[in-house]
Amino acid sequence: INMDLITEFKKLINECSYPVFFTGAGISTDSGIPDFRGPNGFWKKNTPIYFQDFINSEDMRIKYWNQSLQFKSNFYSYEPNFGHKAIAKIIKQKNHGHCITQNIDNLHQKGGLDVGQVTEIHGNATYALCLDCSKIFELKERDEDKPLSILISSFYDIHKLGVVSTIPEVVELYWPGPLTIIVETTLEFSDGVGTKSPNTIGIRVPDNDLAIELLKITGPLAVTSANISGNEDVKSDVDAQNIFGDAIKHYIKGEALHGSGSTIIDLREEDVRILREGPLKWPPSYC
Repeated sequence: INMDLITEFKKLINECSYPVFFTGAGISTDSGIPDFRGPNGFWKKNTPIYFQDFINSEDMRIKYWNQSLQFKSNFYSYEPNFGHKAIAKIIKQKNHGHCITQNIDNLHQKGGLDVGQVTEIHGNATYALCLDCSKIFELKERDEDKPLSILISSFYDIHKLGVVSTIPEVVELYWPGPLTIIVETTLEFSDGVGTKSPNTIGIRVPDNDLAIELLKITGPLAVTSANISGNEDVKSDVDAQNIFGDAIKHYIKGEALHGSGSTIIDLREEDVRILREGPLKWPPSYC
């Protein structure tokens, strides 16, 4: 290690008023994430899929998601290392600064930087946004002013969504289960998912093992009930296929566990409001 260079770097950091860091794959290898172009890099075994190809070809979209499931599906499990935390500490201590990264692993944010302090050149692989969510509204004949909620795999996924509302501890006891919470968040989702100004989103953990395993792979998914908006709730995959037919690519076999929509509560204010009564009673009798 060249101590003279380290001393010079330290002096630059101490004297600067607005540090800007530029990072690449190398900073995340100590967290266990392989780089892209090294001896065992991702591109040694895979071919890049470009945006226009993704848009124009269903085969390319399938190939892209297969690649993503192989490489990116466990990004949630990686933790920031000393490098990520050091950059966050410097920027926080200066009260100014920014990080520009080629990485897609969200580790700078997990390491302590706010979303607005990071510019991700290639996006973020820990979530995906719908390029056009209008299809689900068309299928369900659903008004566009009725936004979609999202499913997550566990109570502990809440911290990945930038939630600023206070979440009662009892919510963890009710999940998985038929309880949807409406919260305020720092994240802005696609049009049709949650609301904006302020950003709010409905969240639920489904009481279905297969759905939870899928969510562990994909991350949060925007969802809605499998029925025509305003009509009776669908009770099984057979009922859903009778309504939507081939317009939906895949159906999960089984029947509804609770038979009706979830209980919906609004946690955006201190006084919790019940927006819809469902199979779960709120507040719990022991609270």
